[in-house]
Amino acid sequence: MPTFAYQAINEKGETLKGHIEAESADAAADLLAGRGFLPSRIQERNRGRQRRSFPALERWFSHIPTADLILFTVMKIQIGYFQLMFSEILKKREESESFTDTSTQQPVTVQQLEAQRNLLR
Repeated sequence: MPTFAYQAINEKGETLKGHIEAESADAAADLLAGRGFLPSRIQERNRGRQRRSFPALERWFSHIPTADLILFTVMKIQIGYFQLMFSEILKKREESESFTDTSTQQPVTVQQLEAQRNLLR
């Protein structure tokens, strides 16, 4: 099985480097994502030489700093999470529950929505 060198960002925003065995670069990315890492670089280690796994991505995004791409991706994930939580709150509200009752069932989610709204101001 091939070995891939990777660079990834963890949930705290720290950059991690390491090696992982996988069938392909895509499989390595999936394994890293399953561990909660956001891969920023994956290269196959191949008999003393390296082969780039994502040359098209490098060509498209080479003018954008990696940290900015990662921040954008994390923000998109967070926005999707908040949209999902908000839609669940609205659905419960439509099922004749009051918003107050819904917010007490999910106090962290409502607090997170308010914090996110305050950050965007």
